[in-house]
Amino acid sequence: MKYQIEARRWRKLPARHKFSRLACSRGIFETQKMAPEGRHGGKDPAILIGLHWLDVGGAESLGIDSIQWALDAGLRVFVMVGQEGPERLLAKLPEDPRLQLIRTDRYLPRSQTSAFVSQLIAQENIILTHNHHCVPLYDALPTIKLRHPHVVNIDSTHIVEYADGGYPRISGVWSNFIDHHHVISSDLERFYKERFRVYGSKLVLGRLLDDSRRGAEVAPVRIKAGQKRCRVAFVGRMVHQKRPVVALSIIRRLRAWGKRNGVDFRFDMVGEGPYRGAVEHLLTRYRLADVVHLHPAGTDVPALLGDSDILLVPSSNEGLALVCYEAIEAGCVPICSDVGAQAEICPPETLVAWSPLQAVRDSVAVVQRLLREEGFAETVEVEPARPDAGLAG
Repeated sequence: MKYQIEARRWRKLPARHKFSRLACSRGIFETQKMAPEGRHGGKDPAILIGLHWLDVGGAESLGIDSIQWALDAGLRVFVMVGQEGPERLLAKLPEDPRLQLIRTDRYLPRSQTSAFVSQLIAQENIILTHNHHCVPLYDALPTIKLRHPHVVNIDSTHIVEYADGGYPRISGVWSNFIDHHHVISSDLERFYKERFRVYGSKLVLGRLLDDSRRGAEVAPVRIKAGQKRCRVAFVGRMVHQKRPVVALSIIRRLRAWGKRNGVDFRFDMVGEGPYRGAVEHLLTRYRLADVVHLHPAGTDVPALLGDSDILLVPSSNEGLALVCYEAIEAGCVPICSDVGAQAEICPPETLVAWSPLQAVRDSVAVVQRLLREEGFAETVEVEPARPDAGLAG
């Protein structure tokens, strides 16, 4: 039912939501004298980084990296958070006296965000903002451009949501107030060009791979035709987007097929969230508790993937899942829904249907081919896409 709702929303998306840039008068950029001068008391330059929240996610992971890059560049760093929620990433903020977390999510009414940000820029000599899915920082952009036109505004986006376009749509609407859009995939690059007519140097493609890993060796695919033991992993938040219940349906069918064909399957599921209770209930109902090991969100995922043969990614939507990069580098074959930009990293043989029921059937069929068909595993052995550009540089 949720899939059907998503499909209907996706069809009606252009009619229901704005897909044009808000106008920005050129006069707004000619008001340099309106930018408060000399109020920062000679403080060193600073950056304001906006995060959606401090829970685990691709945008938040890049946000933490951006904080460290800014500190390495000699900037003082202010971090604001748009949404209160779980704070699993709080401990990952760098311990540096130049970093200050501002609890706008807890103590600042949304109506006062623009005025607060403007005052902060003036007092702290902020010369740059970097937005990682933080709606209040997007809302403050007109005030920033009006009162502080010298400030450079950057944002990073990851995934187009089916319901309303998500942060890339918000970003596109505010595009006239943003100096550079960073996107993580060619799919998003096309989205900005086709929907919002954003071209040239304003649009920067930088994949989620550290430049230090550019020359890293990729492990050969581990799974072999004819093997009698197979370890399968699922890594993701226990929410609808990652579809852990669909993953369990795949696991259930693989277990039954394995019993009939003499293949010993072992399964690992990593993640926490509101679907965790449903997953635990279904494990009991399907009698899978003896072969499925549940792991908390803080598990060492690269180490787990290094011992796994297959990664299940039956998501309802993705940008470009970072865990797929990690799986391929570890020699683990990711089997993914053909959504977002997944086709940019996974070969077509391992992409499955968006429809959940067909995704279950397709995923089981791919695993069967990997375990039965000589040479099939070698055909899906690919190197992960290399970054075309990097924010760190």
